[in-house]
Amino acid sequence: MASINADDALKRDWPLANPWLWLGAGVALVGWSLAWTLYFRPIAADGRVIVLAFGLLLASVGVWLRHRDRQTSFIREQMPAAAIPVRLFLGVAFAAAALGVTFLLILALAQRSESVLQVAPACLIWLTVTPVAASASLRCLRRKDGQPLVEVDEEIAAAFAVLAGCCFLGMIVLVRDPSDLGEWDSLRMFLRVGAFVSAYAAGLIVIQTGLRRLMLSLLFVLHFAGISSAALAAPPSSWIVNQAWMRVFRPYLEFMYLNNAYHFYAPDPGPSSFLWFRIIYTTDDGATDFGKWLKVPDMDSNGRINHPVALEYQRYLSMVEQIVQKDPLPGEFVFNEQKGEWQPNPLYLNRLNLSDPTAPVPIGKIVPKHPRIPLHPEILKTQQVNIPSDGPRRLLSSFARHIALRYPTHTNEQGEELKFKSVKIYRVIHSIPPIIWFQRDLTPTDPTLYQPFYVGNFNKYGTRMNDGDPYLFWLLPILRVQANNPHSQIKDWCRVHAGDPESLVELKHWK
Repeated sequence: MASINADDALKRDWPLANPWLWLGAGVALVGWSLAWTLYFRPIAADGRVIVLAFGLLLASVGVWLRHRDRQTSFIREQMPAAAIPVRLFLGVAFAAAALGVTFLLILALAQRSESVLQVAPACLIWLTVTPVAASASLRCLRRKDGQPLVEVDEEIAAAFAVLAGCCFLGMIVLVRDPSDLGEWDSLRMFLRVGAFVSAYAAGLIVIQTGLRRLMLSLLFVLHFAGISSAALAAPPSSWIVNQAWMRVFRPYLEFMYLNNAYHFYAPDPGPSSFLWFRIIYTTDDGATDFGKWLKVPDMDSNGRINHPVALEYQRYLSMVEQIVQKDPLPGEFVFNEQKGEWQPNPLYLNRLNLSDPTAPVPIGKIVPKHPRIPLHPEILKTQQVNIPSDGPRRLLSSFARHIALRYPTHTNEQGEELKFKSVKIYRVIHSIPPIIWFQRDLTPTDPTLYQPFYVGNFNKYGTRMNDGDPYLFWLLPILRVQANNPHSQIKDWCRVHAGDPESLVELKHWK
């Protein structure tokens, strides 16, 4: 027994066994990357991200070393002067967290414009955070006679708090240009969640065992309640389940990618969704534009999959399904308060005025700058409008930023290098063909089965350009030139809208 204790003491005396050396090195590297970013700002090199990654790695190693040793107090034995400041820092930080969450709840309940949370998520966050933070603050600030200045669990909590601070500073490091918040947005979200989880873990370690078990049980119950709401919210569903899904659990489930309803074939599978990108490039003087197509999932002109692995195709298909949710349609008439009368909604009026491709331009009228595109003759007018909800709009902006970063330039046939100008995005619904389709010897990849909806023209920052396009959110039909002839050429009005000169498609039969 004596030899075992001697070996443990020797391991603890080894310099690299001290977790605070690792945490200190991690904080130093994170601070270095932060100073690098703040000093150089727009021209800061990506090497700062590598320094940040090493800093977070070293800080994580320090937390692991501190957490696995529940007997040794390195601060009390090797840095006794830091014991009281560490305990006071934890007490004040936990108290600030409890007060901050309470303030957010008050803003949400008061429905103030400054509130960043809705009422239901704010209540859940307050319910899960405030008891932990308040109890941890009292534990750190109140001391009994004869109690150590800092205990082992408080030291472990301090290590988690340092890691949370490193994650928070890492979010600042990744913002090179404050006007462009699209850079490293996914990694910044990961660090934001890492900071919250580390801070919450620090509070759980300090509080009493009974309260810790209660709060963990509450988290598990909320987690599975959220999954149940996603599974039960698919129609037909009750009002209370829909409200729980939309107002309470949706942000968490979408982040964790647990929002699948698991109703794949009940009662019928729905149509698939694709994304078509028309990337517009231009010369330095802006005199000449050139466009090329990018389709997600990647498919050729005949509707055949270009992905080498089927799983890759399925993953891209699942990614696109995240933009399916839509907002309710506005009314066809709006009330003009200045004139005191009802007027046609411009969303419908501007589109309908361009619905006849053969209509002549009246004498004295200016030729419209947008092409005349017909409505789909077999679909109701109200079903030819699809307005994405807030979540899909954010994803579309993220997709546009990714396209701009992935394909910044293009070299044309003359050897000129063109620069990215904008990207037009079309959300495409691939309808499931009926049985008669196969009886008429038509291919299931027939172009007329695709229904492209124009969702906007985005710049390199992922901002949708307000160009007044009347076809925004409208279906751009793909129709046969001769409606009753299955062998007729096909007019692709989506290509016409995108500026593609090859808008006529030759039909290839499926054998």
